[in-house]
Amino acid sequence: MGGQLFALLLGASNVILAVGVFIVMARPERALGFLCHLAGLGEIWRSGRLSEADETRLLILAHQLRWPMLILLFGWSFVCGAVLTWSRL
Repeated sequence: MGGQLFALLLGASNVILAVGVFIVMARPERALGFLCHLAGLGEIWRSGRLSEADETRLLILAHQLRWPMLILLFGWSFVCGAVLTWSRL
């Protein structure tokens, strides 16, 4: 039972990371709310008072995070596959 739960958690974390990478790569404006919370601007974003300069700065940040996140996804997918293969031996 514990091995199945571990495999489920690894697979779910990989899917969640893949969805995050897809959003940042394809639609960075959709990740704006999450980036606002990370940057400490969550309350301003929720109230609709986010300045255009802050929005531009966060979109640039999302653009700069695309490739590092893709590399992270590749590495995490490799680790998940290796751990799942090794645990089945």
